[in-house]
Amino acid sequence: TEKYQAKMKSEALKNYNCTGLLRDDMHIIMLNLYDPFIPEVDVTTFLCRYLDVQKVIRRIGDKWRIWNGKTQFLVTLRRNNAEADGFDHPPAIFTIGSGRRYLFYRGQPSFCRKCWGVRHTEADCPPKTCRKCGQEGHLVVDCKADLVCNLCGKLGHLYRACPNKARSFASVAS
Repeated sequence: TEKYQAKMKSEALKNYNCTGLLRDDMHIIMLNLYDPFIPEVDVTTFLCRYLDVQKVIRRIGDKWRIWNGKTQFLVTLRRNNAEADGFDHPPAIFTIGSGRRYLFYRGQPSFCRKCWGVRHTEADCPPKTCRKCGQEGHLVVDCKADLVCNLCGKLGHLYRACPNKARSFASVAS
């Protein structure tokens, strides 16, 4: 390790940050957004509820360099000793506004597409679990819980009225 520290302080490597291959908390995640009208700032705001976004790596395009709805982010998972692997994980499916978004990365735990819970699948999902409030016994259609913003996670408003939402030129001009 002394040899490593000396090399890292050298002139040739001073602008580089080396991380080991065994760093479990750092991941490159792929988001399938499919909506060009959701600002990247809003996506980053949503992700920051679950993990720390280091940077946007790239927007992936086809052979003509037209964006295909996929974006890569470099993120750091937050530690949570209550979880089996010691980290909090973002949901694999989520909504920002009206459309569904999909997220995946190496080492992602199993995810239920029925209730959007982590560490189980549809086959193991408790019957009638609400994905809005997380309670058992009813579905989203019958949920009586208050409105929850799917951008910031706070009660009482939706994404379209969220104070954290990136403002477009049209909304500022009017």
